Formats: sequence, structure tokens, C-alpha cells
Amino acid sequence: MGSRRCFRRGVRLATMAMRTCPRATHPRGIRRRLSARKNVVGKSGPNTGVGRTAGGDSAADCVARGLEAFAPPCDAELALRCFEDALQRDPTEDEARAAYYNKACALTRLRDFDGAAEALRVAVMDYRLRFDVALKDPDLKALRERKQFDALSASVRGGDGGQKLQARLRSELKSPFRTTRVFLLGALTTGAALALLVSTTFLVKAFMAQGSEDASQQTLEDAGKNFGINVASALVLGGLLYRDLREGKRQEEVSEREEKLGRLQVTLGPGKEIPLSRFRMKNRPVILAGNESYLKKAASAASTYQTQLMERGVFLVPVLLHSASRPKGIARRPSGFGDASKSTGAEGSAPGTSAPALGEARKWKVQPIDEDEWQAWLEEQLSFSGTGQGENVYVQIQLDGSVRASGSGIPPWKKFVDDLPMLQDVRSKFQG
Repeated sequence: MGSRRCFRRGVRLATMAMRTCPRATHPRGIRRRLSARKNVVGKSGPNTGVGRTAGGDSAADCVARGLEAFAPPCDAELALRCFEDALQRDPTEDEARAAYYNKACALTRLRDFDGAAEALRVAVMDYRLRFDVALKDPDLKALRERKQFDALSASVRGGDGGQKLQARLRSELKSPFRTTRVFLLGALTTGAALALLVSTTFLVKAFMAQGSEDASQQTLEDAGKNFGINVASALVLGGLLYRDLREGKRQEEVSEREEKLGRLQVTLGPGKEIPLSRFRMKNRPVILAGNESYLKKAASAASTYQTQLMERGVFLVPVLLHSASRPKGIARRPSGFGDASKSTGAEGSAPGTSAPALGEARKWKVQPIDEDEWQAWLEEQLSFSGTGQGENVYVQIQLDGSVRASGSGIPPWKKFVDDLPMLQDVRSKFQG
């Protein structure tokens, strides 16, 4: 147990153990550096007043005291004060990197995810922390399951490149040869335009030469034919290029909207909040949006086929749309349409714990977080698909996170059972 604790702390201790190596925060080689921990932390035992920041303490001493406070039994508030105090004591680059990184861990434990994401951003962007360290640290697991981490990953060095890049990649995967077609059509259209320019010059020259001794009817006819051919070629190729560009832009907008959907959050129970994207390639969510009566009727109709739908990875996300009694724009936590912990089969957990693995329990209902964000996405999606903007609509999501079907009224559950292959079926890998 002791060695496991040393390993978990090692990611942060390594930033201070070797000041000559700015990349020392990487997990590799942690065990080789554990002996260096004593040089930084070993002098401050449990009885030396952890958290005391006397005037002579250095930034390294403050970080060491914070690490002791963060070790089990964890006092995250005390650790946070120590790390913040270290940043006020003229730290070196390695000390500042360690302080900001550990501050992010302490804030994650305190469930201040906005503050944790900002501290981690500073550590990565200003003090050269490798972002992949944050992807592996178990103390940041709760942060990794929040939308703040997705936004951070999109903006920092070593992250996923951002929502627009992800949308572009998803668009390319759906139409892998569009870029090649656009390049070829662009080259051909450019050639046709140049040929049209040349043929226009010859046509004008032949027309102006009419009536002179060198004039020839055959020359004018040839110039006219070449001009017509080049006009037709430029129009056809330009039209094909425009169609591909327009379709590419449309597909990118669709993919961008799917990325937004993936960032919307749901809760599996107390303290278990994750983005919808975590269910990709595992589940086919069906979003139900409307008034409370509609949500109950749609869920009741689905319960008839619950076993078959769950075998196909379907679960429900009921979104209660704005009522007249609640002003639009006021964020709302999950309300009582079903009990998320009961419907997912998950037990409640204390603050500071993270969501369970998605395969731990079968899920039939999950509750959305911040219904305003969900409603904004639904309005955008329904406007794009042409579905009525009124209440009581559904959207069925594929395994890859794309929208398969949407409409008004009760979803056609029997048709979903007939059309969707089971998760174990090989067709699910190809159809989603």
C-alpha cells in the first residue's frame, strides 16, 4: 500500500526532485527519483507543523508541506493553502510548476473544477508541464470527467486540438475522399478557367479580324467552338467543386454540433458527472425533450421494450424543457425525473470520488446537467433537421456520437428494436 501511495505522489514530487530537468514530471523514471523526495520533503515530518509557513520557509518547503497535507488522510484545504503560499515565495520554474500542478489536484479534490482547470492550464502553458501527465494522474480523474477538462484539452499544448479540429476530423472520417476530390476538382477548374481565358482572347481576336484580308470564317468558328467547350467545362467543374465545398462545410457544421453534444454532461448519481462523449462506441442514447407529461409517457412506452433496447445499448436522457415558472437562462441541476442512481444501478459516492467505469452497470436513464445547455443544443439540432420547434421531441444518437434520427412525439421504440443491431453484433461496428 505504501509503494502505491509513493507512486501516486511521484508524479508531482518529480517536478521538484530534479530541477535541471524541466520534463521531470513525466511518470517514467518516478521510482528512480523517489529517493530525491527525501531531500525536499523528508525534513518535514508529521510533527514539524505541517502547513506552518514561517517567514524563512522557501517555496520548496511550502510545496513539501502541501504534499504531506495532501497525503492520506488528505487535508485538501490545508494543502491548497501551502501550494498557494509557495507561489508567493519567488519559486523557481520547477517549484512553480509543482505548486500549480498540485494546486490543480487539491482543487479537484475540493471539486472546484474551474479553478483546477485554470491551475493546470498555467502549469502546462507557462511552466512546460507535459499535458499527458494530467491524463494519467488518478487524483485528476474527477477533473478529466468534466467539461472543464475538455475545454482545457482543446486549448493547451499537447491537448486534442480543440472542438473545430475534432469536428474537421470527424467530417473527414465520414467522407474520406472529399479532400482529394476538392484538390483535383480545384486543379481542373483552374485549368478550365485558364483555357477559357485563352479561348476568349482568340475569339475576340478572330471577331475583330472580320472584314480584313486575313479574316477566315473557319477561324472564327473554331474559336467559337473552343470558347463554348471551355465555358461548359469551367461551369461543370466549378459546379462540382462548389457542391463539394458546400457539402464539406455542411458536414463540418454537423460534426461540430456533434462535438458540442459530446460535451454536454449527464449524472450517473451523486458526484458522478461525465460528458456524453464518454458513452461513444458503448451506447446509443435517446434524448427525450419536452414537458413532464411527455417524458413520463415516452419512458413508459420505452419500458415495454427495455430489455431489447438495452441489449442495443440504448438508454434515455430526459430533458425537461423550460417552464413558464422558470426564467430562461437560469442553470438548473438535475431534477427528479427518475432517480439517476437507481436507474443506473450505481451507488452514491462521497464528494471527491469520480464516476465509475461505464461498463460497471447497465444504464437505462441518466439525468442531464444544466438543462439550459441541453435546450440550446436541441434548438440548434431541430432547426437544422427541420423538426418542429415545439415541445415533445426526441433525438436518437448512434454509437459514434452522430445523430441517427429525430422527430416529434413518442419515439418509435419498436422500430428502434427492429433497426438497431445488438452491441455484440458485427453490424454495430459498421453501422454504429
